[in-house]
Amino acid sequence: MSIWNDSRLLLDKYRDSEVNEFTIVYERCRRYIWTPDIFYETAKQIENYEKTSPSTLLKVLPDGAIIMSTRYSFKAGCHMNFENYPFDSQQCVFFVSLMTSSDSVAVLKWVGESSYQIRSIKMMRKAQPLQFFLREPTADTVTEVFAEGNYTSLLANFRMVRRLTGSIMNTYAPSTMIVTMSWVTFWIKVDAVPARVALSVTSLLTLCTQEMRQ
Repeated sequence: MSIWNDSRLLLDKYRDSEVNEFTIVYERCRRYIWTPDIFYETAKQIENYEKTSPSTLLKVLPDGAIIMSTRYSFKAGCHMNFENYPFDSQQCVFFVSLMTSSDSVAVLKWVGESSYQIRSIKMMRKAQPLQFFLREPTADTVTEVFAEGNYTSLLANFRMVRRLTGSIMNTYAPSTMIVTMSWVTFWIKVDAVPARVALSVTSLLTLCTQEMRQ
């Protein structure tokens, strides 16, 4: 969802409205209204449902601001660090940027930083990944300075903390049982070489097989 003001539009009748309601702009009129040229840097695949059904809604607020809501489906990449696995937490950042310099056209800001009482990032439903706990996402803004101008990007930070239940049940508990079973060789007589070797080799091969499956 995007909200912006365009001084080139004649929206006096909406600004003078005493009723605190919005006005929907129909699709034919929407083609003649300027919209920010936004791209999603970390998105690997973007799907828009505009071809099958209308997925963009354009409204004019009483103060003259334009609000655009579009439905997308993203597949984004995330660089993960497994150095502290399985006690790791991953930070995935989703970038929203402008194609043009922010000095000449517009400056991107989260909706929560404006006068509108709308949260910057709102989860429509509580996501429950199988291997992670998804924390409340946070919003941030970064400005990159280049020779041709400054470019503002919005960052949506998603922090995921790994669940330990799966690692304990699939790795730690079986490994502990196998190692404990290998200690039985200390109670076998020294003369029973075949039994001691078979038990030790079986424990070693079981650990190797378990590691290869992971």
